[in-house]
Amino acid sequence: MHRDADGLLVPTSGPVTVEDCHVVPGSSAALGMTTAVTSEAPSDTAVLYAPPGAPVRHRDIVEVPDTHPLAGAWMVEETPAAWPMGLVAALSRR
Repeated sequence: MHRDADGLLVPTSGPVTVEDCHVVPGSSAALGMTTAVTSEAPSDTAVLYAPPGAPVRHRDIVEVPDTHPLAGAWMVEETPAAWPMGLVAALSRR
């Protein structure tokens, strides 16, 4: 499912698996701190790096597998931007 321009959930043809993506933590308000408590704190923002042509749109819901440290449901916060190896998109935890 994804959200339309009005924020309503719109069904899609079903979940789409996109291989070769990377999800990394978003920026931290505690830059430079490396204590275990800080570095293991949950992240509410992340960044998705996807290959060229990946079907990622603004307001889509991205499911990160349980095997990943940032597992769970994330929302694409803005229209993905092009970068040299594909797409990059800001995510926020749902």
